[in-house]
Amino acid sequence: MDIILSIEEQVSLAKQALEDKKGKDIKTYDLRHKSSLADYFIVASASSLPQIKTLADEVEGRLEQEAAGLRPAHVEGRDSGHWVLLDYHDFVVHLFLDKDREYYSLDKLWDRP
Repeated sequence: MDIILSIEEQVSLAKQALEDKKGKDIKTYDLRHKSSLADYFIVASASSLPQIKTLADEVEGRLEQEAAGLRPAHVEGRDSGHWVLLDYHDFVVHLFLDKDREYYSLDKLWDRP
């Protein structure tokens, strides 16, 4: 029997997957009162294109395995790899190369009070 996890538990699983594969500077932003795009954004950095792919694969695999087969509704950037986005509707995982994360500055946008 599959156990249905809360959004917060799903976000925690995704974050743990990133930590396990050495994602850097992992941040979770609660957007419930700031945006209608998603309830949470998870942002993480990687040092290389292969590491971004590894991080994306780990998040997808972990959620599919441990969250009742949960899969992203949409994936962007897997081919280019500089910014990979995994959209799970209620939360979105953003994976960047270090320099691209700095360039796009999502942290500055969502870290405001």
